[in-house]
Amino acid sequence: MSESDAVDALERLGLSKYEAKVFIALQKLGQGTARDVSQITDVPRSQVYGTAENLESRGLIEVQQS
Repeated sequence: MSESDAVDALERLGLSKYEAKVFIALQKLGQGTARDVSQITDVPRSQVYGTAENLESRGLIEVQQS
């Protein structure tokens, strides 16, 4: 499955495009900073924070403050 297909599938499950991209990036990285995620996606770093909080509220990721 391509990354584009994965994004589309996650969007069909109710995630926004940014949420899908950030989720996939974190699956690839295992863990990472907003900067790390922004560098491998087209999601602006300023948007990664809110997107990560949304994913955390859905129980999909755990956000750690540093």
